[in-house]
Amino acid sequence: MRDSLDPVIQQIAEEELRNGLQRSGARRGHTLMIDPHTGEILSFAEYPSMQRKMLFETREPGSVFKLINYAICLSANEKLLSDGEDSLFSPNQWIPHCKNISSEDLSPTKLLNLNVAIQKSSNNYPIQIVNQLVKKMGAAWYLNQLKETFRFGERVVPEDQSGWLPTPGSFHANGNPHWYSNTPQALAIGYNLTATSLQLVQAYATIANRGIRPSLERKGKRVLSIETCNILIEAMELVVQEGGTSPLGNIPGYRTAGKSGSVRKFIDGRYIKDRNFASFIGFAPAESPAFVLLVVLDEPVVKLTEHGPMNHGGTSAASIFREIGLRSLSIYNLLKNFLFIKTFKVSWIII
Repeated sequence: MRDSLDPVIQQIAEEELRNGLQRSGARRGHTLMIDPHTGEILSFAEYPSMQRKMLFETREPGSVFKLINYAICLSANEKLLSDGEDSLFSPNQWIPHCKNISSEDLSPTKLLNLNVAIQKSSNNYPIQIVNQLVKKMGAAWYLNQLKETFRFGERVVPEDQSGWLPTPGSFHANGNPHWYSNTPQALAIGYNLTATSLQLVQAYATIANRGIRPSLERKGKRVLSIETCNILIEAMELVVQEGGTSPLGNIPGYRTAGKSGSVRKFIDGRYIKDRNFASFIGFAPAESPAFVLLVVLDEPVVKLTEHGPMNHGGTSAASIFREIGLRSLSIYNLLKNFLFIKTFKVSWIII
């Protein structure tokens, strides 16, 4: 791990994180920016300390994990069609809201397709699709995609943690099984697994990089199709527009793609409604990303603002993303539809 953060980007991240924590009232927070092509870490900030505790912590990712599930479901479509079978689902097909699923959607709608589900951060839609995926492809296939495509469940760098994925047939120390009948439903919305920030930014970098996993080598490994990534990115751009969960994450003058997340904290054996992690992850410019940036806040205050609940990622974390992204892009004079960076220093390298 090489530690020589770019001083300009680093200062921006530290300043905007402090400002965001003051606005949100969160206990602590951190940001992580990487180059989506190489995996080089461009900046990392944590406040109130800079001990990198949050960087290597594992936690349930919540709604930001939905994009990972959609990528796997679209890959399943491609495999099924290549095998001469019917696809799992159609991204453009309107699917009725399933009343039998208790999903607590903030903006429930009677009909959903992939774009609207991502734009509104539906819980109901991914639960339906992932349930179909596991039923059709099997739990082992699904978990293998999480590991082989996105590297969840393994260390990104030696200092990182591997996180945790449930395994059918395995048991916890207390004798309870990893896998229940409702486990796919939990995984669909980013619960019942743990991941680190490094794992999440690398996964999103793969999408931003149109399916090629970040690599310092000249040509990285393709793990997703260009078509799958373009479908997801198009929907992610809707997230930061009016009608999406995160208009505050839109970087003015740049096509921005992102996803918000809010996940309840698991304390003393139960999930606490008003204590949560709020997050936002995205990249810009969407057509040729200069960076992938993750913002995570620990327990922002529960209050309603003109932009939405402060403890939701689309309100508290998204605004920090926007300010860091805008200042970073402006300083390096990145044009709206073109990127060419030579001056970023390397900090830590994801191998």
